[in-house]
Amino acid sequence: MRNNPFPFGLLLFAYGVFGADGVKSVSVSVMVGDSVTLHTGDTKTQRVLELVWKIQGENKFMAEIDKEINKLSVPGNEEEPFRGRLKLDNLTDSLTITNLKTADSRVYELQIKTTKETKSKIFNVDVSDEMKTVSVKEGEPVSLHTGLIEIKDYDLILWTFENHLIAKINRATNQFSLFSVEGKFEGRLQRVDRSGSLIISDSRITDTGDYHLHMSCSTFTLQRTIRVTVTDSGLSPGVIAGICAAVVVGLVILIGCYCCCKSKK
Repeated sequence: MRNNPFPFGLLLFAYGVFGADGVKSVSVSVMVGDSVTLHTGDTKTQRVLELVWKIQGENKFMAEIDKEINKLSVPGNEEEPFRGRLKLDNLTDSLTITNLKTADSRVYELQIKTTKETKSKIFNVDVSDEMKTVSVKEGEPVSLHTGLIEIKDYDLILWTFENHLIAKINRATNQFSLFSVEGKFEGRLQRVDRSGSLIISDSRITDTGDYHLHMSCSTFTLQRTIRVTVTDSGLSPGVIAGICAAVVVGLVILIGCYCCCKSKK
């Protein structure tokens, strides 16, 4: 394991602003197939009566939490466009939308009703239609991208492979840590400055599989899967050894012929 200081710069991935009416708005850029969790924020210190998740401008509720009778419901799971793709956390009241589609590019609203007032929190979610698969020949480098240019406002970024942690960015400690996973990636993992992306050098067939990216901050959590396929370069170790042997034999023959010709002269 190696720990390297990681510079945190400007973020071009998500940001939060307050509108003229004081409503907090958060913009999130994600990709098709990702999962995104929209966080409620700190509601523990408030006397919350009800929370409602909805698409802004629509009357139908995606999810509802009635704090007075401690009841949770997710009507959005019963019909399109979210059928079966919504998850409501019964501890934090955060809403997760799984397997995102381009049609999920919407403005989502969280309404928080307290004993004093009703507040809203807006999430502008933009889902881009990009492929998250990587295919290389054995020996070529594998690039795993976060989709960021620079990082800011993320508390934690994790890269995992086969349920093993291979890289971690902890903003609290300002550290970028790399893990070899029982020697599997020893000396072959490199970070890309500022973006949080990874490069696996000298790829092997055993590097094939799903790599999972987890990025979280106070307003949302993103989860992404990148499927990597490393194909055979076409030359097996036996073939390579044979070629090397043939080259050596050829050189010996050429040297012998040269020596014979020189002695005759």
